[in-house]
Amino acid sequence: VRTITGSMGWISDLAWSQHGSYLLFRAANEDDQPLAPVRGVGVFVLEAATGEARRITDSPHDVLSACWLSDGQTIVFSAATESDYRVCIVDTNGAILRVFDAPYESCNLHVSPHGDKLLFEAYADEYANPDVCVVDIDGSNLRWVTDDPATDIPQGWVPVVLNTD
Repeated sequence: VRTITGSMGWISDLAWSQHGSYLLFRAANEDDQPLAPVRGVGVFVLEAATGEARRITDSPHDVLSACWLSDGQTIVFSAATESDYRVCIVDTNGAILRVFDAPYESCNLHVSPHGDKLLFEAYADEYANPDVCVVDIDGSNLRWVTDDPATDIPQGWVPVVLNTD
């Protein structure tokens, strides 16, 4: 066991890659101030073999949520920019593979078991309660799954067995 926090004050969204080669996490320092030299809450990957952690996002904008695609080599994260929200898909080195616009405060990301859809929490506007959305992994076909005054937060994908009798 090795301490990985260093100057990081908080860590969240910890998730192992499918084969256990990497540990994904978000981090910022104790004052929620940016970790030098890049501003904002970032996405980090720790290599299990070496214990070395590296930041893979270099944006000054805060990352709201992060998770793995099922291949264990691709990461999906949502980020707040100065004017909007985006979902970014990157490899373990941070190379951008895809970016698309997302609804307000998109977070709590969950990739479908087949890796073709993304389930997440978002707000219709800044004054609404969160609802659940689904979008194809390429950013197309955004659908609001819930639409009610209560707070709706996705818990992940659940297998469903349909009775065809």
